[in-house]
Amino acid sequence: MNSVSSNIRTRRFTLEQANAMLPLVKRITADIVRLSAEIEQRTELLAEVQAHHTRRSAREIEEYSEELQAVQRMLKIEVDRFEDCVGELESLGLELFDESAGIVHFPVAEDTFAAHTKAAFHCWKLGEASVTRGHEELCELKDRAAVHLLEKPPIIPNDTGDTMLKN
Repeated sequence: MNSVSSNIRTRRFTLEQANAMLPLVKRITADIVRLSAEIEQRTELLAEVQAHHTRRSAREIEEYSEELQAVQRMLKIEVDRFEDCVGELESLGLELFDESAGIVHFPVAEDTFAAHTKAAFHCWKLGEASVTRGHEELCELKDRAAVHLLEKPPIIPNDTGDTMLKN
């Protein structure tokens, strides 16, 4: 097991910690979304160039080989940059959920959410001003809920020394 995947499993975030990391996470995620789109475009271009090769004579294929090699080199550079950015998020203990939409998961501290029976996450999407949503691991993205609706209510002592839930 590498240290990155170990870090993902062990690092947990409060809502305050997640929001404090957001300036760095925003920059990394913006790069990931941009690179994801560029990789998709370059992959489509590569497929077009390769399709032209199959319909050409040997002489024409040789003329296209430089273009093909240039597209392949650029694609490799973009994929390497993309993987570096994803590695940066993972080294912070975060999980990239959707590279094209820029959705990042911050694993939550244990017992943060009331129904926290499985892994749970604070969830942020590129363009959102702060981390305000969360969900359990197996939820659909559309099921993200406001974090305050998921959190356990705090327990406070009453006048007799007993504890009670604060509403």
